[in-house]
Amino acid sequence: VWLEEEQKLQQNTATELNTSTESNLDLTEKYESERNSLQLQIEELERVQSTLGEERQLRERTESKLGQVSKERNEMERKYLLESHQLQLKIDELKRTRVWLEEEQQLRQETETKWDETKSKLKATTESNLDL
Repeated sequence: VWLEEEQKLQQNTATELNTSTESNLDLTEKYESERNSLQLQIEELERVQSTLGEERQLRERTESKLGQVSKERNEMERKYLLESHQLQLKIDELKRTRVWLEEEQQLRQETETKWDETKSKLKATTESNLDL
């Protein structure tokens, strides 16, 4: 009887040990599976983080270039306004010069006309005096 009980006890112990081992193997498999899954998630997050870092650097370079382009645009606009103002001053000066030249031309024509009239009168007077 004692031997039978000992055998049953050993059988039960072996069964429990097998069950416990299987359970441990299942838990180990589950742990490995979860660990692999978490590792894949970590790798994906690292890729995303790297991509975000690259995008941040690209954004910073783009913002820097935009700032530079804006500065250049402002400088070009300032130069344009200055040149435009200078050209307008030159145009105004040329208009005044044209008006002055037109007035001088008119004065010259009037002077020539008066000179021709005076010569004609002088000639007529001279001829009249010579006839006398």
